Amino acid sequence: MIYDPTYKRPPLAYCSANISRLPPEVDAQGDARWYINNIVDCIQLDDDYFYRVRWLTCSEAEDTWEKEEDLQGSAALRKWRYYQQIPRTLPITTIVDSRPYSNCRAF
Repeated sequence: MIYDPTYKRPPLAYCSANISRLPPEVDAQGDARWYINNIVDCIQLDDDYFYRVRWLTCSEAEDTWEKEEDLQGSAALRKWRYYQQIPRTLPITTIVDSRPYSNCRAF
């Protein structure tokens, strides 16, 4: 889904400047896995979608473009698609109130 500026972007996780960069998580096969902070942009080249990924505790200069197929099943891609359905002009309170169980209170 190409970024449409009339719709909202997912918020980035706040990372203080004094937090050191997280190392990758290494799985049993020895493959390194990094944590995604968020998707910040999307472009379409031919028939492929590429998403600009901001990695957790990394700077904007370290963003990378990742193919959609590499992000399938990720929470970041689901969040991107969700936020791209919300018009920028819609107040946040309306979004929160529209969520299921938004009227429930914690005990």
